[in-house]
Amino acid sequence: MVAGAPVESDAPAPRAAALVNRVVTLVAGALGPAARGARSPMSLEQARAEAATSSSLAYVQTQVTGGEVRVTIDLYPIPRNIWDRSRSGAPGPVAHGFGSARIDAEVRSYLAPTPLIARNPHKVSLPVPEVLALACSDVDDDGSIELVVLSRRTVTKGRIRQGKLLPLREVSWNDLSSIAPSPWREPLGTVAVTAGRVDLGLTDRALSVRLDGELGLVATYGGMPVPAVGGVACSPRRVGSLAAELGPCLPGDPSPPSPAPFPFDAAAWDLTFDTQGRPRNVWAVRNPTDGSVALRDDRGGQHVLQNVGAQIALADVDLDGDPDLVASKNVLNARNDALVVRSWRAAGTLDKRLEVAVPDGISALAVCPPDGPGLRTMVVATSRELWVLP
Repeated sequence: MVAGAPVESDAPAPRAAALVNRVVTLVAGALGPAARGARSPMSLEQARAEAATSSSLAYVQTQVTGGEVRVTIDLYPIPRNIWDRSRSGAPGPVAHGFGSARIDAEVRSYLAPTPLIARNPHKVSLPVPEVLALACSDVDDDGSIELVVLSRRTVTKGRIRQGKLLPLREVSWNDLSSIAPSPWREPLGTVAVTAGRVDLGLTDRALSVRLDGELGLVATYGGMPVPAVGGVACSPRRVGSLAAELGPCLPGDPSPPSPAPFPFDAAAWDLTFDTQGRPRNVWAVRNPTDGSVALRDDRGGQHVLQNVGAQIALADVDLDGDPDLVASKNVLNARNDALVVRSWRAAGTLDKRLEVAVPDGISALAVCPPDGPGLRTMVVATSRELWVLP
């Protein structure tokens, strides 16, 4: 028998009992046809009584905390008769298991909805000038979220603490790659984080680099890395844009599924999940000639949005199951810039959800993994500081 404890959650969970039943059903299914699941949450003592005619009890405890769903399973033998129970009492567990994952739209569907509203940003001074790209992820697979800040001179991995960006590791571009023979007049930086490694490109430099989670140099290569389905792909450099042709950055990397529809200057990719737990790969690229962004997904969906700024990211910000395009505005005067969030609905429409004015202009942006019960954090680099929203 498989039974579940009531959910422990740091966010309101009006469908907590349904979440327990879902986890119990999955565990029972994984154990095989001999396992049966209890229909409602219960204490361990109640579960032992319900399992009196079973050979064993798998007791499941589910927590939703810190942006993660955590599941603990303990296996208890069931004494066969009253004499066994009276001699030894309730036996302890003979096996134990634990697993965790970042919450997604499926888990979020059991919690109270989180409104996507504008809040005052938390502003942090920039330790380096001219930031061109950002990434926010668990870069070194240690369970904590870090920022990767790519500037024209350095690459920094750090965390925001007490109103400052605390650098954990910093490397100079001079130690990574030589100056490019023909740097672009307006420099372009790209970053993609996958499986404990960081790929970075900068048009000021001759070669792009692959670093490990501690920013140690792993390899160099000629293409510019961009986020793509599967994690990262490489594009040849062209004057003012990146070529539509995409390929593996290094031998052994997976091949991207398709080329971009046109030469581009910004790309974003994310794997989202709907409220039924079904995955959806979403990819976006921006055309520098007219500021349009082409959106695609692996379900055959396509959408073209006109007049978008050069900084874009894809993420399910409010974990409602619909991917969100997070972008700057396509303006000449930085005073008119803003962070704009649009949701790509299952019906194919792109609905504007949020706009936050950024009068210093946006030079880079990123969306962090879930790390709490509210919205996913968005990080914006301006000419003077980092903005952390919400």
